[in-house]
Amino acid sequence: MEPNQVTALIVSTQPGLGVKVASEVGNPLAPIAGKAVVSWIADAAIAASVRRIGVVAHDLSLDDRDELIDRSDNAVIEVVTPRGDLTESVLDALSRLDPGLALSDTSQILLLPAEAPQIQSGALRQLIMDHRRSGNDATLLATAVGTRTDTVIARNNIGEITSIHDVVVGGFAALLVRAVLLIPAMRRAAENSWEVGVPIREIAGVLQQLGHRVDVREPVELTESITSIADRSPVEIELRDRIVSAWIERGVSFPDPRQVMIDATVQLGQGVRVLPGSVLVGNTVVADGVVIGPNSHLIDATIGPGATVPHSVVRGFDVPAHADVTPFSILGSELS
Repeated sequence: MEPNQVTALIVSTQPGLGVKVASEVGNPLAPIAGKAVVSWIADAAIAASVRRIGVVAHDLSLDDRDELIDRSDNAVIEVVTPRGDLTESVLDALSRLDPGLALSDTSQILLLPAEAPQIQSGALRQLIMDHRRSGNDATLLATAVGTRTDTVIARNNIGEITSIHDVVVGGFAALLVRAVLLIPAMRRAAENSWEVGVPIREIAGVLQQLGHRVDVREPVELTESITSIADRSPVEIELRDRIVSAWIERGVSFPDPRQVMIDATVQLGQGVRVLPGSVLVGNTVVADGVVIGPNSHLIDATIGPGATVPHSVVRGFDVPAHADVTPFSILGSELS
């Protein structure tokens, strides 16, 4: 185990969001901009040079679990489905990553909320750097606590109600803490059932009360966790803006980026132009020199080099190289 190595734990921090929803409709944490919410957070952690990540999350599909575990960027990721005692679930994730991690006095654990897909890798790098320079036992990165509250019903192992209380929801909190301190602090801070989620602010408060050195910092950019369906829209807009900006940096042309929607799973070649009103989602692959739009919708489509696809819908269909698709075409067996 490398001294001062950082391991990330992506955990639910909000009450009620771990409950399984029958469909994505009405689920605040359904996949967003083409990827699972926790995948966005894992991306930020990995971009901040974290190479070991534990995920303690409900309702991940098999595809989402596989996408996390089978990454090609040398990251080691373990996924644990929470059980009745969330602290034990976190301990299980740490043990899978390294049997001695929870008792390490030199490694650091980065607790990240599973409801904040827009967290930036730069903010995490700065947090890690500040924490190492300070020599603190823990560093809390948090926005001001919001005013919304949620009623939480805590139950014991046989389902009996043990308490009903209000907790503050909203805002954002992440914590970098010496590994050996995490589990004892969690046990003190999270005495209620797992429904409450991991109380990151409370863990920092417990450590401070016990006499450990804890620093508190505020994010440079405002970051809010998703706590309801209403919170998703601004987050999705931000993530999709990032996707388009990344493609612009790679040479893809967008005459009006505000009028284009692209999933994170889409692949675009060199010299591609995406005209206003176009939507590219799923496993769509667009080769070099293609012009998409205006007002085209591509779903799991493959577009050959040099093709043009104006005013059309293409689903699961291969458009040949240099083809000029007739405007207002509908291509794909499911749509014909």
